[in-house]
Amino acid sequence: MNNHLYIIGNGLDLHHKYRSGLADYGKWLMENHPNIYYSFENWFDIPVYDENDDSQYKEWKNWWSYFEQRLGEVMIRSYIEDAAFRAFNEASQAEDRRPYHTYAGERIADNELSVLVNQIKGTFSEWIQSLSPGEKWYRLPIEEDSSLFLTFNYTPTLERIYQISKDKILYIHGSLDSEEYILGHGLSYQEIEERCENDEECPDGLSIQETEEWYKVHSDDFMTDQVKQVAIERMCDLRKNVEQIIEENHLFFEKLSQIETVHIYGFSFSPIDMPYIDTILSKVDVATVKWEINYFTDCDKNNIEHFIKEAKIPKDNVSLIRLTDIQLDPQLKIPFE
Repeated sequence: MNNHLYIIGNGLDLHHKYRSGLADYGKWLMENHPNIYYSFENWFDIPVYDENDDSQYKEWKNWWSYFEQRLGEVMIRSYIEDAAFRAFNEASQAEDRRPYHTYAGERIADNELSVLVNQIKGTFSEWIQSLSPGEKWYRLPIEEDSSLFLTFNYTPTLERIYQISKDKILYIHGSLDSEEYILGHGLSYQEIEERCENDEECPDGLSIQETEEWYKVHSDDFMTDQVKQVAIERMCDLRKNVEQIIEENHLFFEKLSQIETVHIYGFSFSPIDMPYIDTILSKVDVATVKWEINYFTDCDKNNIEHFIKEAKIPKDNVSLIRLTDIQLDPQLKIPFE
């Protein structure tokens, strides 16, 4: 019988001195692929990096810490307008009107946005593969027997440091030996479509003729519509399809009905990943299950308290802890970043 469920987030890897934060990815990208990093600055509104300016550095670090959510913040509408303009010029200057020119918007957008998607996925995979192993000295008292493990990390911390059998672990977003790591924003197709729409409103007080002229100028033409459709498809390529992932791993979640204690270590309670937690809540007995949840900052604590309230978990069933307070060797209680 499985009595314990461990939900593992990146905070556990940070505790073991992995440089596995998404801000670490941003810095690694800047140092190892500066051209790609600078191209990202054209796609996203990334704050300026300046380690000598505390406020600016914190703003930069915060941006990268939420990189998954930021993937849904590509400056897509301005790109659609620019790509459509370039495609229209290319088609209008061509000597003939073959489909190659007629569908210039589709071709340009697919080429450029596919490069963006491949750069994100490719460099992220390279960065994960480059991470140095974590330190074993910061071990926690994890119960291996009668336990299941759901990890949001790609690293083999549970296997290498805690000697947990792989058949007890669900790497929900992939592991080091996976062909692809799952990373993405949480926007639906409809939300992406809305971001691609021209949200400029017709001014008040125009005559009927002026209103018709305004809509004629501001309505999407054939070329713009081409670019928009491709943009929506490529933005969907950067989406984390949580519902599908849960369905593909339904056998794991079906095993949770007998769980008596849930341990949550290093999980950030990001909105993107909350459907996994909702699925777990639907499988366990919320009224009786004990919860051991770690926090690192006051912000973490607030997020946890909000979760407890929304999930209607009895407060007496919850213990809030710090990982440094429960690690096995008290001599090594060194703060981690």
